[in-house]
Amino acid sequence: LNDLVYQYEQSGVVFLGIALDYEDALKKFLTKRDFKYNIIPGGEMIKEDFNVVGYPTHVVIGKDGRVKKVVEGKNSMLQKVLSRAIADELR
Repeated sequence: LNDLVYQYEQSGVVFLGIALDYEDALKKFLTKRDFKYNIIPGGEMIKEDFNVVGYPTHVVIGKDGRVKKVVEGKNSMLQKVLSRAIADELR
């Protein structure tokens, strides 16, 4: 995902991570992982709002505030699928 952040850093796209962990546990985790975007702790309510049932779940939200794409899990096509959804929304 860091590659996508770099790819779209000049286009106004905002990348946010939502963690179920609370702040102390998240800070500890982030000392071991390098994320180039903000991660919000304690996201249980957000999880419910988006009906997230699996992890990780990636959501592309359009300029109009509507969900444009939801991708669950991680696979070799993840970056390509998310990039296409983001590019479509930027057009």
